[in-house]
Amino acid sequence: MPYAYVNGKSINPPYSPHTAVNTYNFHGSMKKYQYTGGGSGTIATGNKVTFYWFLKGAKPNTAADRYITCKVPKPGSA
Repeated sequence: MPYAYVNGKSINPPYSPHTAVNTYNFHGSMKKYQYTGGGSGTIATGNKVTFYWFLKGAKPNTAADRYITCKVPKPGSA
């Protein structure tokens, strides 16, 4: 995961590179985060969180990149 953002501001990506099969369910929690270059924050209702992934294929010269943006829901609305 080379990039991650909270409300459009760059943060240090919460997940380091690792190898897994294509059916692996990546999981974890991210309550607190650090902005790229300094400062920190805590995920709050209404925040938009974006994660970007770079995926290397098992065959030579195969790869993909993907992203997802989520808005943190109000408690009890998810």
